[in-house]
Amino acid sequence: MLFPHINHLFKSLSLCFCLWLTQFSSDLSASGTTCNSNYEIKVLGLVEFVAINSPGSPQILSKALLDTGATHSAIHARNIVTQENIAGSSTVRFEIKDDQTGQWKTVQRPLTRYARVKTHHGSAIKRMVVTLPVQVGNLAGTSEFYLMNRQAFKYPVLLGRSFLRDRAVVDVSKQNIANRPLCMSLADR
Repeated sequence: MLFPHINHLFKSLSLCFCLWLTQFSSDLSASGTTCNSNYEIKVLGLVEFVAINSPGSPQILSKALLDTGATHSAIHARNIVTQENIAGSSTVRFEIKDDQTGQWKTVQRPLTRYARVKTHHGSAIKRMVVTLPVQVGNLAGTSEFYLMNRQAFKYPVLLGRSFLRDRAVVDVSKQNIANRPLCMSLADR
């Protein structure tokens, strides 16, 4: 890049503007001015605890890397099995490791779609995608997750822009600034 300091300055100004906008909207709320809460932006750290709260499955607490450079989210899964039902739709059964207990927990979800993902080497591979409810602090929503082997990565969950967009900005200098999701055991409270 010809002017790397300009790119860094632009990123810093963008973060400052987002933080100012967050403060400005909370100042409006405090002054009695109504704000649409759908546009409340949270500030999260680069690494946060996330809860996967899939219906019919146990709650799972895991560490996640919040990556604004990634479009989609991904989760480390093993023993991935697809099943087609009578109606012709497919479900996926897989296991996710709960960082709180160290146990692998089974989750079953409808197959959302298949995605072709380009690897670092330039080749394309086909990955299964499921939609999972996810919670970071008090911020909850759903996101599509690629099911993949993330064993070589430091964090088993990667939350991309598809989850973060219009919900949060990421302060890369901080970690674990959101409250832990509510699925903690009594020993952790």
